[in-house]
Amino acid sequence: MATIPRVRAQYQFTKAFYVRLIGQYAAQESSDLRDPATGRPVYACDDGECEVRSGRTSNSMSGEALVAYEPSPGTVVYLGYTRQMSEISAFRFQRLDPVAEGLFVKFSYRFRL
Repeated sequence: MATIPRVRAQYQFTKAFYVRLIGQYAAQESSDLRDPATGRPVYACDDGECEVRSGRTSNSMSGEALVAYEPSPGTVVYLGYTRQMSEISAFRFQRLDPVAEGLFVKFSYRFRL
């Protein structure tokens, strides 16, 4: 079972300049693996030790921001930031632990002859 709400907002200040924000929350839960024919649990064995393939729960939140400037066709500047976080309980927003962050810049200029 998965619940994944996503929000996206974009505002264009001028023809050449805009800002975009994206937020997403993913709450996913899977149950223990079972054999579809018998209904018995599925085991994973490693070095003689076998254990039941158990289900798992995952709650993660990610946010992205992008600033873009395109003064002329072929000339662009992008500045972006992203952050991924996780938490123990779904949709509590009490203890979000950071998992990964990223920052990027892209500059492209078109030379005309």
